[in-house]
Amino acid sequence: MPFCTNCRAENPEGAIFCSACGARLGAATNTAPAASAPPTMTATPAYSSTPSMGMPAATVGDPKHNGKATASLVLGIIGLFAWFIPLFGAPITIIGLIMGILGQKSQKKGMATAGLIMSILGLVGTIINGIAGLIIGLSAF
Repeated sequence: MPFCTNCRAENPEGAIFCSACGARLGAATNTAPAASAPPTMTATPAYSSTPSMGMPAATVGDPKHNGKATASLVLGIIGLFAWFIPLFGAPITIIGLIMGILGQKSQKKGMATAGLIMSILGLVGTIINGIAGLIIGLSAF
């Protein structure tokens, strides 16, 4: 059984990555654990492209989508104020909705959800204001 040189964990024969820490097992892999050296602690990144602790990397959260979560929150807040001008409110809230949906895959899922909810509220206000303006405009004729 090969042992990881990084964390000294035992791995199945033929493994490419350590099942405990995700480090690459290579030619330098020991066939027995080092008796004199204590195990070392290493920092594990928040996001890794290699599976860690038996969990697929996708469950950790993708930092590439963090900007989309932030954009959703900002657009949601702007959308709450822009609803009274449907020409501006509709595109802002629709883009906020899209960013909120894409941001759900990020580490900032709560921020994306808050932006998504505010964008929905802004879009509903925009639609109601647009319909009210249309009714008022048509009744003037």
